Amino acid sequence: IDLDTGLKYCMESKSFFEEMLTTFADTARADKIQAAFDSGDWKNYQIVVHALKSTSLSIGATALSDRAKALELAAKDGDLDFITANHADLMTAYKKVREEIARWLKVSA
Repeated sequence: IDLDTGLKYCMESKSFFEEMLTTFADTARADKIQAAFDSGDWKNYQIVVHALKSTSLSIGATALSDRAKALELAAKDGDLDFITANHADLMTAYKKVREEIARWLKVSA
């Protein structure tokens, strides 16, 4: 997580940034992404990875945002081979970012 980027997107407000991190660390979005993937609901998959792309960028998780963007575009184009080949990596990266946030929030509390 690039703290400078995250703070920039959060109007340089540390409290707003911390609030965004807390929201991001919630596993509900990960569950929605996985459910859309498991059910083959590619339209919804496109929507939920788009949201992940945007929120990842807003907290400074630029590499995760880039991965989500690639999968969003693949879903838009119907490129199921790309989605199938890269979905697990996205979910692993997303989990690592959430774990990093959880550690940071615990330390700063």
